[in-house]
Amino acid sequence: MKEEKISYFTEIQQLQDIKRDNMNLKSELENARQKIKELSFKMEGLDRTHSDEQNNLRLLEVLQTKLRKMHEENTYYEMRHQQNCQVIKELKYTVAALKDAAIKSKIHCEDRIGSYQDVLEEVNRLKKELLIKSTKTPAVDFKEFVTLKREVNALKLENESLKLTITQKSP
Repeated sequence: MKEEKISYFTEIQQLQDIKRDNMNLKSELENARQKIKELSFKMEGLDRTHSDEQNNLRLLEVLQTKLRKMHEENTYYEMRHQQNCQVIKELKYTVAALKDAAIKSKIHCEDRIGSYQDVLEEVNRLKKELLIKSTKTPAVDFKEFVTLKREVNALKLENESLKLTITQKSP
């Protein structure tokens, strides 16, 4: 009986050890399950993070492409701006030159008009002189008549050439 008791006692002890081991294993199993859940959550988080990072990488590539295009467009527009500035500078120079030419032309035209008026006054004066001479002296000798006629014709020719010059120079 003693042996039986010892045997029972040993069996009980073994059962208690098994029970304790079983409890430890249950605890370890529970810890392992908890760890698996935690790792699953972490994995899901990492998967989402990984997915987000992939999306961010795609977005980054798209943004880099857009940035490259914008840089190219900016370079193109800067070049166009420089060309336009050069054209504006050239046009300003041309406008200034045309203004100077217009002023010179106006001055020249005014000079011609003054000369034309002087010639016209001279012709009128000579006509008056001729009229006065013709009324004072009924008989003008032929030589004097020819000389006056030549002067009048020369003045008429000069008058016509001045008129042509003025009409050609006027804008």
